Amino acid sequence: MKSGFISVTFIFSIALIAIGCGGKATYGGDGSAGDAVVADKGGDRAVQDMGPDRGAADSAAVDLADQGPDLAAPDAAMDLAVVDLGGWDKGASPDQAAKPDKATAADQKVSPDTKQPPPPDQGPPPDQGPPPDQGPPPDQGQPADQGPPTEGGPPPGVKGLCSVDNWCWVNPLPHGNFRPHRVWAGGPNNIYFIDSSVPWRWDGKSLSKLTTGTTTAYFKDLWGSSASDVYLVGHKGVIRHYDGGKWTTQPSTTTELLNDIWGTSKSNVMVAGASGVVLHNAGSGWKQLKTSPHPGNGIWGTGPSKIYLACDQGRVLSFDGSNWAGEVYGMGSRFNAIWGRGPSEIYAVGNAGVIARYNGTAWSKETVPVAGDFISVWGSATGPVYVTDMGGNMLKYSNKTWTVEKLPTNQGLMSIHGTSASDLFVVGPGAAGSVGPILRNTGSGWKPFKVLYSITDQKLNDIWAASNTDIFIVGGGGTVIRHDGTKATQLPPPMGSELGTIWGTSAKNFLVAGDSSKAYRYTGTGWNAETLNSNKPYISALWGQGTGTRVAVAHTATAFHYAWGSWSSQPMIGNVKYWFDVWGTGPANIYAVSGSYIARWDGLNWKMAHQTTSSAGWHAIWGSGPSDIWVSGQFQDLHYDGSSWSKVAIGTNYGSGARGIHGSSAKNIYAVGSSTAHYDGKTWTKQKNVSSYLNSVFALPNGDVYAVGDHGVIVRKKGP
Repeated sequence: MKSGFISVTFIFSIALIAIGCGGKATYGGDGSAGDAVVADKGGDRAVQDMGPDRGAADSAAVDLADQGPDLAAPDAAMDLAVVDLGGWDKGASPDQAAKPDKATAADQKVSPDTKQPPPPDQGPPPDQGPPPDQGPPPDQGQPADQGPPTEGGPPPGVKGLCSVDNWCWVNPLPHGNFRPHRVWAGGPNNIYFIDSSVPWRWDGKSLSKLTTGTTTAYFKDLWGSSASDVYLVGHKGVIRHYDGGKWTTQPSTTTELLNDIWGTSKSNVMVAGASGVVLHNAGSGWKQLKTSPHPGNGIWGTGPSKIYLACDQGRVLSFDGSNWAGEVYGMGSRFNAIWGRGPSEIYAVGNAGVIARYNGTAWSKETVPVAGDFISVWGSATGPVYVTDMGGNMLKYSNKTWTVEKLPTNQGLMSIHGTSASDLFVVGPGAAGSVGPILRNTGSGWKPFKVLYSITDQKLNDIWAASNTDIFIVGGGGTVIRHDGTKATQLPPPMGSELGTIWGTSAKNFLVAGDSSKAYRYTGTGWNAETLNSNKPYISALWGQGTGTRVAVAHTATAFHYAWGSWSSQPMIGNVKYWFDVWGTGPANIYAVSGSYIARWDGLNWKMAHQTTSSAGWHAIWGSGPSDIWVSGQFQDLHYDGSSWSKVAIGTNYGSGARGIHGSSAKNIYAVGSSTAHYDGKTWTKQKNVSSYLNSVFALPNGDVYAVGDHGVIVRKKGP
């Protein structure tokens, strides 16, 4: 069974362009400012001017709008932010894929299959456990704390979004590409996030996607004075306003990119943007103030006659209601955000570890413990001041000292805001294909906001089902999850390192293996170890049949076979290493795939079944019978009809290619990887890409299909 253990990461280089000062400051209802918005270069502290249009949210794979209008539109490349409002919809029509056939052609009959759930009476015979001398050493037995499993499941009021092909998110929620780059806290139960062009609101019970009336605008920042007075600003001068009941567009008198918004009240709101644009709303509409000589990345002030801008070239500018003046120049390459507690305590933060502080008389450069590219700054009326960067650092200023905060993430943090000193949120876009970090601090330290990761954030490698209500998933950190179709339960891990594969005969008799020389058999109450090999290979796939045949392939030139109560090794063809998947129809007809090789076990030896001189990247194999076998890979897919192998186009072989394939019949097969495809017995059809990081798939007899992948991804397609 396929493991999909190798995580293929797409690295998207998206130029970070600086329209001037495109950063961001946050501001709370107490008179504090908003969040900063500039991407850290991840440890590269070189000081350089990035040129025009390096706006606040322009971090890699985040600021899609700044890459051109087409990227902000639905169906953005790779669906990085999953904000395709046309493709994601709770009311999406059911998928029209063919239902699983109840009958299979005579030449496609198959003995009980590796992935298909076995009949109920197929449990293990009493003598099938490992022999006495193969039991686990004392420290590898059932852990002492192996009590009741940990239950998981969606938090009340949080539902997974579904694609047009009816793939729905099980974990993380509301979807696995939720990557917020802005947060504004209007109250403990009134928290707003921006995920590209989509705002979301947490009301204390549920997380809901807000319909603003536009699907093409990319929003840079948000701010509000109350729950009935919230603004979104961003691409092409767009300003959307929420009055507590509906969203409306407010004319901004500009088409420039708007980077940051700040205010003190409903009648005093200001926006900084590209080309030196500064807007002010006194409650009767937006007006342009005198153009700043430098574009503003962040804005803060005490009123329309005392405004501060954070800009490029280490500049801070001030406005007195009539003219702009220079406050600071040359203190680093760029200031990204600015915030103040009042006219005698203002902080401007920027690249290369620069924090400038104003005491009401003069600006000075602060001494800090980490030289990050600081991107956001915020503090409450009386509490500490916080600064974050895209390198995953957060600094805290308290008692006249800067210290590094301990965080449960190392991902970039792009925006911070709170309702008070004891209720703060910080967010970041995260890596492509993952949920961005959302942390909350209610006075006892920073912790993940569990609304999203209700089950796990570990990489998930493989999935197998014993029945329609016994679905098992394995992954990083020894993760073993059981899903009963409604909720998830985590079983105590058999080991602490990565599990790459799973196979079994029942919910009380299955094997897991991975980064160890042992496989671990679950008995329904605990784990027993079975030694495969002393060389500690990475076991990438397991397959078996009934209670007798078991085969494991690994990242080694040998395969491992189980017979008569013990495991033995068998040499693979040509000393080929890195075998990825294994599947068969019986003890004398088993196939394994490795890149450009397909090997077959005939009951005596492993022999070459098929190979290619080109780069195929074969990674997954499954069939409905001996004359219907599918092999999928990164560059080439194959089908075997019982006599010959032929090339086919499954439609998942780009990027990392297909990493898992499985079906419930010859006419209902799914392949997953960089994309998802379905076979109805005649044609492979590419489906809406629910995630770009899927590693394994399992189709159940009742029509349900589950797929799992990196960053805790679990998706489900319900059957008819």
